[in-house]
Amino acid sequence: MTLRILIICLALAGPAEIVAASATNAEAQVNHQRYSKANLRIAQNERFTLDQAVDKVRAMYGGKIIKASTQRQKGHPIHIIKILGDDGRVKTVRIDGITGQEL
Repeated sequence: MTLRILIICLALAGPAEIVAASATNAEAQVNHQRYSKANLRIAQNERFTLDQAVDKVRAMYGGKIIKASTQRQKGHPIHIIKILGDDGRVKTVRIDGITGQEL
């Protein structure tokens, strides 16, 4: 009788562990999806905008902004700003669209 109960308990324990493991995997996938979506939102919200780039270039070099645009290079946004400096020269400045650093 005891052996029969032990066998039944082991048989029932096996599927329970599989169900628990499946639930853990499902939770891990949901958490991964949430994490990925959160990272995407953060990346989108932390972009350095064209307006911010223009303000930065104006503060760095003075002068008058002639043209400002954003282009993609290998999928990466690059702000290209042409400025007429106080010395009368036209300067082209490239600003990274993610970090805001001058390239």
